[in-house]
Amino acid sequence: MRTALLTAMVIILWYTFVATNASAQCAFNSAPKAKKLKLDMVRAFGECTTSNATTAAGVPACVPPTPLSPFKFGSKGSCRFQTTSRPEIPCSDGSGEDCFNLIFQAKCKDILEVGGDPINSVEGVGSGAGWTLSGTLRMTTDDASAGDVVIIDLPFGVQFPASTKGKLKQRIRMTDLCISNALPCPYRVSPCSSIEIMKPKIFDPQGGEFATPGSSAR
Repeated sequence: MRTALLTAMVIILWYTFVATNASAQCAFNSAPKAKKLKLDMVRAFGECTTSNATTAAGVPACVPPTPLSPFKFGSKGSCRFQTTSRPEIPCSDGSGEDCFNLIFQAKCKDILEVGGDPINSVEGVGSGAGWTLSGTLRMTTDDASAGDVVIIDLPFGVQFPASTKGKLKQRIRMTDLCISNALPCPYRVSPCSSIEIMKPKIFDPQGGEFATPGSSAR
């Protein structure tokens, strides 16, 4: 009888420990109103590693500026990257699970070829095909197995649909995005999540870095 009582007490204590650990999930700090991100993008230029000039203020510099892609913006050119996020209960992907969904959007206009014509494609072939949006995600979430965790940095990349008239446009949900071959596709994270979006960039069809977040008065 005494052995049975002790066994019952151990079981009760174990369930109490598990319940306490579960209730401690989603205890990490974050900004609860950070639902949207909007970034203008500028041309990507190569880093100045070996200077060959000096500015009027005496700062080492490189002449001339070296763009990382041969494509260019026209007089009305622009690129913008933005995300919106929300917890979904249940997830809109039809899985029946709860999730935190992040929607990626990127738009560009008046992108020109080297010769000055707008990028264009016909039946998926041409200078308007093969453009890519990429970056890295760092996700903090309450995992059902491990509790509150920071997942290893995960690169993401998505190709723009073939475009015409100098324009690019993409909209995709994270639940539809294959982030890494090491993870299930699609990959869902808990509704209690914080996602850092690092180094969003747009690459041309040859893999040259065309646009990166920034500000311009040019």
